[in-house]
Amino acid sequence: MAPLAVRFTDESTGDPKSWSWMFGDGGTSAERNPTHTYTTPGTYTVNLTVNTETGSATFSRPGYITVTAPKGDVTGDGEVDIGDVSKVAYMVVGKEPADLAADFNGNGAVDIGDAAKIAYFFVGKIEAL
Repeated sequence: MAPLAVRFTDESTGDPKSWSWMFGDGGTSAERNPTHTYTTPGTYTVNLTVNTETGSATFSRPGYITVTAPKGDVTGDGEVDIGDVSKVAYMVVGKEPADLAADFNGNGAVDIGDAAKIAYFFVGKIEAL
């Protein structure tokens, strides 16, 4: 679930001189064993190029990392916020097509109970004025 911190480990043999990691979300690293944090939900391909004195080798893992959205994040921005409450409310009143991924109370429909559940998650983030 986003954000997701992942520790990568190079297990190359021989005498590697340098490393070039590409994490699939625009992030890169030149460390041998980096940690990278994915902040956006999605599926990511990870590439590692290892350089030695005699050449280089690139290893690719398509679709290796899958990051899911936090429960209640119906807008897909990685956070539960007022936008999510609004989107579900629009689904409830019919101004936006219902998406069963927003059915958080599990009754098979998007209804006011789902909006209330997302609002509950969001309210926990609001500071008292």
